[in-house]
Amino acid sequence: MNLDLVTLSGRLARRELSAVEVVEACLARIERAQPALNAFREVDAEGALAAARASDRRAQRLGPLDGVPVAVKANIDVEGLVTRSGLGPRGKNPATQDAAAVGRLRAEGAIILGHTNMHEGALGATNDNPHDGRTHNPRRHGCTPGGSSGGSAAAVAANLCSLALGTDTMGSVRLPAAYCGIAGFKPTRGLIDNGGVEPLCRRLDQVGPLAGRASDLAVVFATLTGQSPHRRLPEIEGMRIGCLAECDQVALDDDVRRAFENSLYRLQQAGAELRDVSIAGFEPGKVRRAGLLLAEAEAAAHFAADRLNHPEAFSSDFTALLDYGAHADRSRLADAERRIDETERSVDTLFDQIDLLALPTAPQTAFPFSETAPENQADLTVLASVAGAPAISLPIPSVDLPVGLQLVGRHGADALVLAAAVRMELELGFVYQDPMDETTP
Repeated sequence: MNLDLVTLSGRLARRELSAVEVVEACLARIERAQPALNAFREVDAEGALAAARASDRRAQRLGPLDGVPVAVKANIDVEGLVTRSGLGPRGKNPATQDAAAVGRLRAEGAIILGHTNMHEGALGATNDNPHDGRTHNPRRHGCTPGGSSGGSAAAVAANLCSLALGTDTMGSVRLPAAYCGIAGFKPTRGLIDNGGVEPLCRRLDQVGPLAGRASDLAVVFATLTGQSPHRRLPEIEGMRIGCLAECDQVALDDDVRRAFENSLYRLQQAGAELRDVSIAGFEPGKVRRAGLLLAEAEAAAHFAADRLNHPEAFSSDFTALLDYGAHADRSRLADAERRIDETERSVDTLFDQIDLLALPTAPQTAFPFSETAPENQADLTVLASVAGAPAISLPIPSVDLPVGLQLVGRHGADALVLAAAVRMELELGFVYQDPMDETTP
């Protein structure tokens, strides 16, 4: 069954499928895929089927998401499920209400399948979880799906659901989207309510959706934000696309560089105006380390009581990160804040010259768990995070493993970013392939 959101929504609207049929198909696929992928932490089959039956009984659909199956990252509250956040048991009770973003989806009839696996504490980008096991990339078993929203990305990429929610602090929605060959969107800071999400770094955290295509994300946009999407897609001809000079500071894998340059060439052939731009003083690695320090320090304070009461819930690696943050002196934290402030101010001025900024999403494609995780994974996603700007990763044609094209817009220009991504998706011609048969025994 094709779970592409736009296609599925249309079939549900025409009553070609029932919501119960859709959920039953999802549950069967999850059961088949789970041993190989480990994308889910907890599946609420009973609750999903009950919601599906309620959807089928409605005389009129609540909206385009009515009857559509959704997965939710395990640091986002879902009523009746324990918000584990990728940690071991901490004696937490099941959530008594949905997180704000989950509530918005459920109010439109979306069906929540359960919690997805994630990187421990949302502080990392491999999804190699010591408590719940690693989630494998549906495109190549044994490779990372990215993190920290890796389970959400893997669930979408493996066609186990139509849509998933993740959280993005320094790229944790966009990186797994790029590695898994799907689309992931980080909205303008604060546009989607973070209520009911276990925090990592409040300044940088943002709930964001993942789906197979940018066009699917455009459908979800209005539900999650209350804003209307662009009614007309912008033309590529005349679009001013910025190419950031500081990308040269980040070592790109050959496959990534080739796919990115080929995509820019095709956009230029379609009439886009490519402009070289620069941010004075911007050093991607230093900004990424500044954001990481703030996240480590804030996470150390947030989890302090849990560490005292349930030390077994924290791995030695995660404990070391928290200890590092807990002992960071005030001057280093102040320097990190200052660097982030300066970068945020500089980004705003870029959009006086351009409509959108184009970057590779990740410097590399998905790598095996047997390899050491590259330190520079978030060097190209951190810019939009510290600027609080909207950014999307969409899959682009590549030779082997998936590559993501990242589009960043001016603060508040979310609808433009999404609409431009949909237009580029059509122009670049990426074709989704269901990897299910390749990832299950």
